[in-house]
Amino acid sequence: MDHVDHIAHRVSAAALSGLFLGAGMAVHRGSPVPRTAMSVAASCAMIGTACFGIERIASLIQDRVIGPAAAGDTTHTQFYTSHAFGGLVGGGIAGYLFQRKPFGGMMLFTPVMMTFALLELTLNEYREERLRMLLSKIKEKDSREQEEQKRA
Repeated sequence: MDHVDHIAHRVSAAALSGLFLGAGMAVHRGSPVPRTAMSVAASCAMIGTACFGIERIASLIQDRVIGPAAAGDTTHTQFYTSHAFGGLVGGGIAGYLFQRKPFGGMMLFTPVMMTFALLELTLNEYREERLRMLLSKIKEKDSREQEEQKRA
């Protein structure tokens, strides 16, 4: 279920960004805004589903075949590999569906998915560091309160 939530969050973000992108395109071109915005949002959601769905499938296969990633570089390597696979296969599907050129879709979406992998890893590291910092502040505060109670 966690994998489905992972896909749902990314597809929702892709659709929302497509909605704003479509609205901007419609205003620039003078097209009807609702129709263009919804069309671009649907396209972005389909592309997000293809790329991130394949990425999650690749991640599940890696976990089953290779085993859960160990600490260190293996985690990053498996993470980048699943995103690259999602960009290749999902981009190929999207390229074929939209332009009948799967190789063009692969070339476009593989770097995009690798960028998403880098962003996700960076955000996860930031979140973990922030959590460690907050926990250390809580421990310091608790230890100060215990010392004050001992003095009183």
